[in-house]
Amino acid sequence: MQHSNHVAASQAFGRQRWPDVLRLLPQAEIRHHDDARMHAIALSELGQPAAARVLLEPFIAAEPRNPVLRVNLASILRRLGAIDAAKAELGVALDLAPQYPPALLNLGNLLRLDARLAEAAPIYRQFLAAQPLHVEARIAVAEIDKALGHIDESIEHFREAIRIKPTAGAAWWGIANLKTRPLTRDDLHQLDELWQAPGLNPKDRDPLGFARASAHARFSDPRLAWQVLGEANAQVAAQRPFRADTFEQTVADQMARLAPAPASTNLPGQEVIFIVGLPRSGSTLLEQMLAAHPAISAASELPDFPALVQTTRGTPMDPTDLGRQYLQRTERWRQDHPRHIDKWPGNFLHLADILQALPGARVIECRRDARDNALSCLQQYFSLGNTFSFDLDAIAQYGRGCRTLMDRAVAVAPNQVMVVHYEELVANPEQSIRQVLEFSGLMWSQECLHPERVARTVRTASAAQVREPMDQRGIGRYRQFGFAFESWDSNGKL
Repeated sequence: MQHSNHVAASQAFGRQRWPDVLRLLPQAEIRHHDDARMHAIALSELGQPAAARVLLEPFIAAEPRNPVLRVNLASILRRLGAIDAAKAELGVALDLAPQYPPALLNLGNLLRLDARLAEAAPIYRQFLAAQPLHVEARIAVAEIDKALGHIDESIEHFREAIRIKPTAGAAWWGIANLKTRPLTRDDLHQLDELWQAPGLNPKDRDPLGFARASAHARFSDPRLAWQVLGEANAQVAAQRPFRADTFEQTVADQMARLAPAPASTNLPGQEVIFIVGLPRSGSTLLEQMLAAHPAISAASELPDFPALVQTTRGTPMDPTDLGRQYLQRTERWRQDHPRHIDKWPGNFLHLADILQALPGARVIECRRDARDNALSCLQQYFSLGNTFSFDLDAIAQYGRGCRTLMDRAVAVAPNQVMVVHYEELVANPEQSIRQVLEFSGLMWSQECLHPERVARTVRTASAAQVREPMDQRGIGRYRQFGFAFESWDSNGKL
């Protein structure tokens, strides 16, 4: 029997008022599976997925053929990091109800988050066949098409999402973020009108602001365009402040622990090349050039090393165990190639841990003119993380910390760490890549000079750009807003 507060709890659940759900449905009074699943999801959303799983599993045991409960359990398992178990639950749900939309959508989301884009795409398309007006799923398909190099199809899906929901900020930003297919004057006028619309929720307003700034950068006077860009960044910075003290302490801790690897030819981690640094520094181009080498696969931005450090924080762990776990978690990226690239930019904040856990790995910072890099960060909407990127002074501090740490690492461990300058990479690609390959212990491959010819998945903001022939258009872009960088030089703020 459903709880007497079931209707009120359902309303709170629909509004995502999770504490109200728990208050209205005390766990000790739950007898019905609908009440149990609402309470469990609320627990999970409030950071207690383990307790949510304990609550829900007896109800599934009592009703094993209930696809709704299976989908709910899958979402809880995903929060627990049990990706394979979550996929298994969704598989059971789809066996029970092959066209059940929530199961399809959750499976598509799960595969996408696990970087299995080619598997996720047909699942999303099956879902959209039944739910063609679902904006989030359409945007997800557009992002997958972009990553797979289907740019025209990507734009079509983004535009369809906007037709369905004109305020869909993620779709507007998806088009702007392609960078190779700019927004139009008509788009600019529509974005200006939407920006002034009352009641726009931050989930849409934040990315919409960056799309608007992209359009103004193309069509407006630089000072007006800079003002619009500032409005977009200020809105996000107010919600997600940069913790400068924490950052500085992390850099200091890593510098204090830097040490060279022992002299040996058989060190763990030789399978891995880390590319680190600031986002928007040219790291995707470097990754794609290296991944054209027959011995290397591009895994893109992997959260595995930071996740392992986080889970072991406060508990003693032998660095060897940390390295072994990382290699196990990333094994699938080396199924067809002996080495993989991990391009999570913020891994420089774990540099000492990487050098200790994987002393055979190579760590490469991609470094760009600080003014161009800062502008590119300001113009990029990051939906998660990178809180420094929404304020020019914070970008300067973050960049200074990165350069200081990486320069020290090169001095301490020159056989493990190197710096590649973006400007040199695009001006003289063969010389730069030869140096990187030699540093990494690999033979020269001519294919590295033409990454645009290689078909592969690219899951970063530069997905469309790196599929075009290399050029030097990214050098000196800051000059459009030179008045904002008068106190900077190529190394940062003076």
